[in-house]
Amino acid sequence: MIVYSPLPQGGYGVSFGSADMGEGSGAVAWLAGDANGDGKTDIFQLWDNNGRLGMIVYSPLPQGGYGVSFGSAGMGEGSGAVAWLADTI
Repeated sequence: MIVYSPLPQGGYGVSFGSADMGEGSGAVAWLAGDANGDGKTDIFQLWDNNGRLGMIVYSPLPQGGYGVSFGSAGMGEGSGAVAWLADTI
């Protein structure tokens, strides 16, 4: 996973990168949003688990970087979605 963040001089640069997050690679969509209302950006990985929708949420760690804060192999929905939106409710 690579996270790109705005740079002070404009444009975007890598703020975090990992060659292996310890999870599967079958993502069908990636989202950025605030999962728990703390004002920090979480990364949502939606993946196909044999036709079921799986979801992993990566959250900022106190020492830097990201780690898994939630994971489910079956969210109760199908995995055929082609677009997703993230919003705080």
